[in-house]
Amino acid sequence: MKSYRQFDTLSFTKVIHKLVQDVFHELTAAVGNEHIYVFALYTNDEGSYVLPTANTQEALERTALQQSQSTPELHTYYQQSLRWSPCDWEYHESGSETALAAVNNLLDSGWDDDYTSFLFDPDLIEHCCISALQQLQREKFFDNLAQGSPPLLNLLKGDQSNEERLTFAALLNSPEACAQLAIELDQGYDAYRTIFDRQWREP
Repeated sequence: MKSYRQFDTLSFTKVIHKLVQDVFHELTAAVGNEHIYVFALYTNDEGSYVLPTANTQEALERTALQQSQSTPELHTYYQQSLRWSPCDWEYHESGSETALAAVNNLLDSGWDDDYTSFLFDPDLIEHCCISALQQLQREKFFDNLAQGSPPLLNLLKGDQSNEERLTFAALLNSPEACAQLAIELDQGYDAYRTIFDRQWREP
């Protein structure tokens, strides 16, 4: 069984709380009147990094138009496929170096001497991320800054099941928002299959 280093969850939750505040302020300034429909923290199974990620409805439309240029009849499928694909979002890995510095410095201390093993418990890191987002929800931070309805919040990973996405989402959003997310995740998978099958059939 892996032995983890001691990890100060209280301090890290405070650092994440400030990170989200700083980055969301930066993001709202950058997108102007665009509607941010999702804001999440993005990590991996080891918890060795935590980065903000987000997208707007308008940015989703721009990306879908660009990717469907050669197959405009698939435009709607691209919208559905890209909607919950964070690595394809225009505002993926948001945040200035200043905003990210405290989180990066703390997580860098979790590596062993030769940087081959990360020694902080990823479950604790996930807990801190969720706790910080929940606290900001209680403070109505997103309600006060968002254009239109506040964004759906989540904790996302590069390789993540829809079940885990929905589990984390349920800790941060209304049952109605989670039910809609479940529908859109299924639509996204079906749309991806449609696009893939079309491309596979192309000569």
